[in-house]
Amino acid sequence: MSMRLLCALALIPAVLPAQTIEGTATDALTGMPLPGVAIHLYKTGGIPAREAVSDSLGHFRIEDLSEGGYFALIHKEGYSDPDANKTAGQHFRLAKDQTVRLDARMAPLGTVSGRVLDADDRPVSAARIRLSGVDGFASSYATTDQRGGFTLKDVEPGTYILIAQSSKEPADEHLAYTTTYYPSADFREGGAKIVVGPGAELSGEDIRLRTALAWRLGGRLISPSGDPASGASVVTAISITEGSSESETVAARTLANGSFEFPRLHSGRWSVTAVAPPAGAAFRDIDVVDKDIDELEIRLAEPFTLNLKIVRDPPPANPRSRTEVRIFLNGEGNSDVREGSIDEKGAFTATRVMEGRYRIVPLLGDVSSMNSYYLASIRLAEREVLGENVQLTAASPSITILYKADGGGVRGTVEDCGSAHVVLVPQERALQGFGDFIRRAACDAGGHFVVANIRPGEYYAFAFDRQPPIKDLAELLVSHAARVTVRSGEFSGVALRVTRLQ
Repeated sequence: MSMRLLCALALIPAVLPAQTIEGTATDALTGMPLPGVAIHLYKTGGIPAREAVSDSLGHFRIEDLSEGGYFALIHKEGYSDPDANKTAGQHFRLAKDQTVRLDARMAPLGTVSGRVLDADDRPVSAARIRLSGVDGFASSYATTDQRGGFTLKDVEPGTYILIAQSSKEPADEHLAYTTTYYPSADFREGGAKIVVGPGAELSGEDIRLRTALAWRLGGRLISPSGDPASGASVVTAISITEGSSESETVAARTLANGSFEFPRLHSGRWSVTAVAPPAGAAFRDIDVVDKDIDELEIRLAEPFTLNLKIVRDPPPANPRSRTEVRIFLNGEGNSDVREGSIDEKGAFTATRVMEGRYRIVPLLGDVSSMNSYYLASIRLAEREVLGENVQLTAASPSITILYKADGGGVRGTVEDCGSAHVVLVPQERALQGFGDFIRRAACDAGGHFVVANIRPGEYYAFAFDRQPPIKDLAELLVSHAARVTVRSGEFSGVALRVTRLQ
């Protein structure tokens, strides 16, 4: 049974006079009535309609409603409500003289507490704690106190990984703390999972920080003219661990003449980012292995203009229409978002871009384009870079972003679908980081679903009992997937069964 079974809502139609919504809220753990639950009723389209609050017996009632479509959202501080809202958020209709009953079972949130200690069981204060859901749903954060203690409150029921990071240093100057997974592992898969049930109060979840050999990294910033960079600057180092989602960021001491120093960086690869307005910025990957580095020079590059061209195949019916575009430049140590309109030839210009490695994520802004086209290609000159991190400099050629309208589709059925979520995920890993390529659908009353305008290719098809995670979805749950090929201009068929997420 899923540990994220947070709430259950039942929509039970009954024929009673007038148009009414009524129900009872209860504590899912004790079964007792739950007062103070807020019910927000909306008309189809998101227009607020009415509100109510459950009384001392957990009852609520909203009367004299007009006929039509509605959905409800519920909330109570200290209780879990996402699953309840998932169900309540489904649209239903109120016919003449009809009452819809909405019963809500809400689970109390949990707490997780413990201490962060060093190898000699001494407390580590000001350590950063993260409780990360293994399914990618939720994270909670805390900072340890002087005794190394932490308490994470209002934790959704689920399965988690507990992670600690410390900006402080061990007494031994040749060591540095590393990201540590509960109870004392130096890689994510080696950590023990923590299961938080409804209303759980978990204590004693102590983490003993891991250490690694550390070295000094120092150097200076050089301006584009070749002189030492002067003035305010920011230098940071971000750890690069392949396959890990937890990076470490360390700030360097930077002097007015551009010199900087990281007193301790543990062994491994680090991405060093330097930003010194108005001179420019620079990014360098440095391997810290077995010795101090004292003479590293980082030459800053002036901001530059990046030219992009948006091509739509076939061209839109009205090429003169204003088309908005948003370009996400997701960088290693520096990210940027640019918005604007493309001209009649599809040209788009991003000015004052800092040199570095980026992943380019475009998004057409008008609804007609979004519904008609899919992202087919991103090319840097003749090189395909869709889903890749690429180095962008002032010498970079123009980037061409191609959208096409020859997508295929998937039709199918889900056995005992109910309110299940159908998800299509590209099998190509590079495309899994693009939200546009992960497609979703709901079933109709007969358990059928349709997803149209899909990028041709190979996909995993899932049906989940609740909103699924995105991060590492295909790898974590591929055994539950059906495989389907999407062909240009065609619909493929697939039959699914509901997978219950743990």
